[in-house]
Amino acid sequence: MFYKIYGLDTCPDCVHLKARLAGSGLSYSYADLREVFDLKTFLALRDGRSEFAEIKSAEKVGIPCILKFSAPPAASLDYAEIVAMELEVELSFEAEGFIV
Repeated sequence: MFYKIYGLDTCPDCVHLKARLAGSGLSYSYADLREVFDLKTFLALRDGRSEFAEIKSAEKVGIPCILKFSAPPAASLDYAEIVAMELEVELSFEAEGFIV
């Protein structure tokens, strides 16, 4: 299983998530939204998926966002669910972002 995290280092929720995952063994890459390519990729993802409807209607950005690469593709809006699945630990984490 592989994950891609979209976020900003100036976002407290993104910084918190990265700290929680540091040394966890979870295989992921981090897409910094200060980079134009990563920003455009994230916006295309956000604007094209129904999971973001509530976030957009609340005029939020939707980061940190974790994109889960799996077969078959799976989507979850719950950090604790997906991280616990991979790491077999329970995490308590609330943020405006989510996992797709």
